[in-house]
Amino acid sequence: MEVATSTAVDTSSSSAAPTADKAIKRFLVRNIVEQAAVRDVQEACQGGGESPHSNLGWAIDMSFGSFEALVQKINAEGAALQGSGWVWLALDKELKKLVVETTANQDPLVTKGASLVPLLGIDVWEHAYYLQYKNVRPEYLKNIWKVINWKYASEVYEKEST
Repeated sequence: MEVATSTAVDTSSSSAAPTADKAIKRFLVRNIVEQAAVRDVQEACQGGGESPHSNLGWAIDMSFGSFEALVQKINAEGAALQGSGWVWLALDKELKKLVVETTANQDPLVTKGASLVPLLGIDVWEHAYYLQYKNVRPEYLKNIWKVINWKYASEVYEKEST
């Protein structure tokens, strides 16, 4: 009886070992991926959800009246863009002010003018939001402001506006 039991136990544990190893490996990989995703989201959220300060905040107020007016303008233009494309906040170095532009498909901002420096680009291709927002682009645009990296946009503005 002991031989039969120990053989059965050995067989079942050795045949289960590859399955257990696969499960452990899947768990470890999933854990690593989840930790990386959380770190990426945390980094992306730095500066998101509130209006930029310093010179970029002042320039937004001067060009659009307020941060809220800028958000409304970008959201409206992004929602109205037919098909795929981008909505941009740019510094127009010739006019020395901020502007909002849209580009279709994969067209870069430079197609709108060589004096435009991109500070913020919002992808309004459906792939950017479909999994979370389905085809409700305005909802995506409303929520994108929670993760905008204003620190980076401010750094570019400081460098390019002097």
